[in-house]
Amino acid sequence: MDDKIENKPNSSLHLKKIEHDSIEDISADKLMANVRKSIMPKGIIFSTIFHVVFIAMLSLGFIKLCFEYKTMDPRTIIADAAEAKEEAVKLQKREEAQQVAIEKAKIEATQQQTNITQQTTELTADGKSVPKVLKDINEVSDERPVKSSLDSLDDDF
Repeated sequence: MDDKIENKPNSSLHLKKIEHDSIEDISADKLMANVRKSIMPKGIIFSTIFHVVFIAMLSLGFIKLCFEYKTMDPRTIIADAAEAKEEAVKLQKREEAQQVAIEKAKIEATQQQTNITQQTTELTADGKSVPKVLKDINEVSDERPVKSSLDSLDDDF
């Protein structure tokens, strides 16, 4: 039995002892050497410059308006001017409509005047015209007043 124990291989894990640790010898400069050689920093710089120029080009119109109106918020001034312009147009249309209504009223008045003169120009036996006012005065109405139901109450007072 003793022979079997001696021939049995030792199943425990044996690590080799390393006398020199390779991680301790590598410095930060050696680790970053490959990163420094990459195009990543140049790409970031070019991308930043491109975006700044692109945004500036898109903002040229707004910057122009800022200088034109001498304020950092020209949109309110532009909106106020647009509202004032719309109000002026509405006022002008309203005045034009009033002028048209006045002209229409004048035309209707002249037509009514001519109709009245035509109606009142009936001739009498003498050849003179009878005005409409005289016709209205001489006209007899068929309407008669209706007896009121309040007459019985008037007796008590």
